[in-house]
Amino acid sequence: MSGFALKAENFFLLFFAFSSIIEANCTTYKSSTKLTPIPKIATSLYSKLSKAEEPVNVIVSFSKSSLPVINAFESLSSTMNRTTKITTLKSTLELHSESNQKNVRSYLSGASVDFQILWLTNQIYIKGVSSDTVNNLAPFEEVVSIEEDIKIPFENPVSESNPTTKQDNYHVRGVRWIEADKAQEVLRSINTTQIVVGIVDTGVKGTHEALSNSYVGAFGWYDAAWYSMSRSPEDADGPGTHVTGTILGENGVGVFPAAKWMACRACFNSSCSYFDIITCSQFMICPYLINGTIDCSKAPHVVSQFFIYNRIFPERFAAIIRAYHAIGIIPVLAGGDMGPSCGTVEIPEDHRYVIAVGATTYNESIANFSSVGPAVGAGNGDDVKPDLVAPGMRILSADIEGDDNYIHLSGTRMASSFVTGVVAMMLAVNPNLTFDQVRHYLLQGVDKDQLVSSGQSCGGIPDTEFPNHVFGYGRLNALKSVNLVISDKDKGEEDGSTLQPPVVIIEEKKSSINTVVLAVVCSIAGIVVIGGLAGVFVMRKKFLKTSAK
Repeated sequence: MSGFALKAENFFLLFFAFSSIIEANCTTYKSSTKLTPIPKIATSLYSKLSKAEEPVNVIVSFSKSSLPVINAFESLSSTMNRTTKITTLKSTLELHSESNQKNVRSYLSGASVDFQILWLTNQIYIKGVSSDTVNNLAPFEEVVSIEEDIKIPFENPVSESNPTTKQDNYHVRGVRWIEADKAQEVLRSINTTQIVVGIVDTGVKGTHEALSNSYVGAFGWYDAAWYSMSRSPEDADGPGTHVTGTILGENGVGVFPAAKWMACRACFNSSCSYFDIITCSQFMICPYLINGTIDCSKAPHVVSQFFIYNRIFPERFAAIIRAYHAIGIIPVLAGGDMGPSCGTVEIPEDHRYVIAVGATTYNESIANFSSVGPAVGAGNGDDVKPDLVAPGMRILSADIEGDDNYIHLSGTRMASSFVTGVVAMMLAVNPNLTFDQVRHYLLQGVDKDQLVSSGQSCGGIPDTEFPNHVFGYGRLNALKSVNLVISDKDKGEEDGSTLQPPVVIIEEKKSSINTVVLAVVCSIAGIVVIGGLAGVFVMRKKFLKTSAK
């Protein structure tokens, strides 16, 4: 930045002032999702506490959303390198939450109540809370809700066979179906970047023969869901191991075996909690060891993340996705197994900033369990979800019953694993691809002609017309998408330019005139802040003084 060189710490202060202006003056900001109006203290929580049958864990939410901070950061951080970008975002969100939570933190510390800070979503987690603590928290003006951190059960993918061993390295049917085996050959002939895939699911059996060689090691594992805090990757449920095998497993089961993996267990015993999902998301953004040592440079390039299908804290889930975008992590999610009725894709899979995947059978029809659109629940009903489909029926991959065991499973988690593997392939060719560019290449490379119609016309669009709400834009093809990335990258290198692949702009809903005017005013406010470093310190001081009142 010629003529305007800022040290990282000064940029941090500048950005904090900018986000403060947005929060103080752009109060009509609305995210694409909204918190459902509820009493400050959930009535169900009162009932649970009165019974006192078992400890109750709660999430305390605060008034200032982290979304405006994340969104503003994304627009200001384009010139920063990846590690600095991640470190700065984490520090900014930590200070943001500290300024909003400081009175509550002071009370909890004084009352000797143990708590954990969720800096990504500006919330606090309290394990085994008492009714007195809940009653004392409610009067704080900055507290907007206190809710139980319930365990949300989920159904494991359907097992289609008993565990078996695999005697050869022949590529499994799903890998061949999407031509990933051919894409692997192409990538072996060119220079590529080492890509790390993050897995947020039930864990990973790290000793499995298909996975043990590709584990990243240090900073590659965190166990949020099982409080014994295992120090090495493990999986007691199975889906996390299976999806990791499909993404990058050896012995012919994986899409891209050259990739490495790291994982965080957010789900255990067929259930997930909100706290565990947020904790794992924070780990993916800036990995750390159990002793607290952090290293943001270890963050993955793409994340395969399993979300529970529940409408709690939708705006906070949106913060996870937007934070991934802000630091260049590509999120890939299963479209859900709530089908086949129209309108069964739910939060957060219908969020326009994720790649949501549906599942097909091997006769190229939509799987009867695969959720289909139109997307509902996040104000994005016009968006096509799923984005695309991939094989999700009877997928053979790694199993937890033994280090050399494999099993057939069915589900959209299996389908999304194929897409995650292909995203890793594309990033290996060009690690600078943005989310929009990755999505563009995936959707440009799909196959359509082979797909068998279900006869549905969800959202008034027949599934023979593309894109539609059943198959999205079509069925994944690894070879076509990878070749598109290689072709465009070669064009940029040949003419010596900084050519970037074409970008797909995800169309936003039309705003009212007032909203547009507000956006312009907010942008001007940001430019004014950037205009002088002296103003940074003034605005920051003013903001902290206001927050203390």
